[in-house]
Amino acid sequence: MKKSFLITRPNYDPLTNCLFYWCNFVIEEADRKKFKIVDLKSRKSNRKEKYFLLLSRSKSTQPLKDRVAELFIAPSNLVVISLIKGNTTGKSYKRSQKSVQKKLMFLLTSEASQEQRDVAPFLLANKNNQILLGDQEARI
Repeated sequence: MKKSFLITRPNYDPLTNCLFYWCNFVIEEADRKKFKIVDLKSRKSNRKEKYFLLLSRSKSTQPLKDRVAELFIAPSNLVVISLIKGNTTGKSYKRSQKSVQKKLMFLLTSEASQEQRDVAPFLLANKNNQILLGDQEARI
């Protein structure tokens, strides 16, 4: 049986528009692995958990060039991409945590813009609030 991949991509304001485009990396990986993709392009979604995603004002019309948003979205997408590649949930979670830590370390360097450095507390909050529930050895 072919594996299926369900993704919901809201696109109704600048924040969800950014997420909409960044999800393409996940979809491309699922497609490479021959998953059947069910793409729900929804209009609204309700999130109960706090997850911060900050965007650069100067890149609002170019979400994939937004280096502030990338700090938040790339580690989050890494969980799903890692799962699609066949890794365990535990390994996928750890990869995401390491990615956030690496980005936080980057924010301490002079290479980071002031705009990027300003989001560090929010990125750290996301790292501290990310949890893994269930079997850490589970795979897709």
